[in-house]
Amino acid sequence: MLRHATDACATGAFDALVTAPLQKSVLMDAGIPFSGHTEYLAERTHTPRVVMLLVGGGARHAAAPIRQLTEISGAILVPTYAGRGILPETNPRSLGANLSRPGTAAILAQADLLVVIGSELAETDLWREHPGHVCAMVRVDIDATNLAGRTRADIAILSDAGSFAE
Repeated sequence: MLRHATDACATGAFDALVTAPLQKSVLMDAGIPFSGHTEYLAERTHTPRVVMLLVGGGARHAAAPIRQLTEISGAILVPTYAGRGILPETNPRSLGANLSRPGTAAILAQADLLVVIGSELAETDLWREHPGHVCAMVRVDIDATNLAGRTRADIAILSDAGSFAE
């Protein structure tokens, strides 16, 4: 039924698709592999994955290659306060220096991949224990102690931000 409704929207036969909340854990417990409407619709419509770049003060010197990486990849840029200005806040791909706001954690939770460039992910960057992501995280930093810090990455890359972005 969901496939039929999705296809009908894609062809213009339907104007909209309305879904109702469901308890995913009940479906999973019953052996039905369904991760949710959002994931299903993204896959069915070939929607690209969401990549977010979280940039800190250690990436400010690499603003030009990071801007280019953002545009080429289609990523959303989330600067820390120290990383503000790498991409103008008026750019639609920038969330602005709002990382400490609680709503940003909910936005980061929607990412399929989080790439952190030049940020310690310090308490003063986040004002919470965790960025809020549930996806894999890649961390790029020139300081190995930052990579081994309290917020560990799935993939840690010891590199200068500019070299990585280029």
